[in-house]
Amino acid sequence: MSWYLKSYKFLGLGEVKHVEKLTMSVDEVASELGVSKTTIYTMAREKEIPHTKVRGRILFHRPTIEHWLITNTEGGEPK
Repeated sequence: MSWYLKSYKFLGLGEVKHVEKLTMSVDEVASELGVSKTTIYTMAREKEIPHTKVRGRILFHRPTIEHWLITNTEGGEPK
């Protein structure tokens, strides 16, 4: 059980049935966007996509990526 779930349970907030991960890996972002991992690494290196590094590993905050996608939409209003 993750520290988050332990903390949640400790606070008396009950059982958690499903918690969506807050971060995404390069593989996950590449898959979601339909591009290669190389493209994601390049975008991160050139600071074209919001990310953070933890011990050298590139991670993406899911809500930030979702917001980034919406605010970087071209050609009309996002659905």
